[in-house]
Amino acid sequence: MLASRHNHIKSLILMIWMVLLSAFTVVLGSVPMRVLLKANGRAAFILTQSLIILGCWVIGWKPVAMTLMALSIMTFVFGEMEERRKNFFLSASAATLSGLAAIGGIFFAWSQKIGNSWQTVLNEKMDAFLSQLESSGVTLKEGITAHELLVQVPSVVVIALALALFFSLIMEERSLRWMGKFKNKTWNLVFFKAPDSFIWVFIFSMAGSFLELNIEVIKGISLNTFNVSLIVFFFQGIAVIYFYFKKYRVGLFGRLLAILFVFGQPLGMLVVSLLGVVDYWAEFRTRSSAPKKKLSGF
Repeated sequence: MLASRHNHIKSLILMIWMVLLSAFTVVLGSVPMRVLLKANGRAAFILTQSLIILGCWVIGWKPVAMTLMALSIMTFVFGEMEERRKNFFLSASAATLSGLAAIGGIFFAWSQKIGNSWQTVLNEKMDAFLSQLESSGVTLKEGITAHELLVQVPSVVVIALALALFFSLIMEERSLRWMGKFKNKTWNLVFFKAPDSFIWVFIFSMAGSFLELNIEVIKGISLNTFNVSLIVFFFQGIAVIYFYFKKYRVGLFGRLLAILFVFGQPLGMLVVSLLGVVDYWAEFRTRSSAPKKKLSGF
């Protein structure tokens, strides 16, 4: 009885953290969300998430409600595919795209309700965002237009969702141990590797992004695909770094320095993405070899 009460209290704490983290960071709201799903089961997760999302919408926190809905759908889809032992890359892709579809659907319905097309709403939001950047002293690269930024919105959303999933996975063990619900991992970051065919997606999308093309549709698809392929290889680069952390038993201080470099420097994430691309040919972990395991995802 006492243990059950403690679990309810911990679940309530996680729900509060979920709302706050979703409101202030967006991507970190997925961390307590995944723990709630794994600790309490799908039925309780669906019920509580629905009530929380509805509550946020009713009190006027519509952006938070939309964020929570997208993260909830992504977390649930990934959990279902994970339970069925599906390929990690397939599971993560399906989960991320389901979150993107949720955001797109909500945004489209909202734009129809207020009587404007979704293009008009997006243009207004982007103009306001650029004005805010300009007033705060931030300057964008010369020649970049609001339209070019708008074209890349889908990939920005996918990247945010992918990062949310990434953080929820790397932080779940400690959180589940706190809940007293940890059993065993179904994934291992050390062994993540993008499908071999993905290198061609990266190469062709990069060519389409930087070549002077007059076909806007191809240019837009190329830019979005290139952005997404960069984040995929970023995760592969992180896996390589983590492999060597474990191999050479790098301590907490060294890991913190690496995190500061990756997320604290303007080019940090790009460097890690390039490491992931190079790993396609160099196969650092296979060459360093212990443990000997096929690199095909988590």
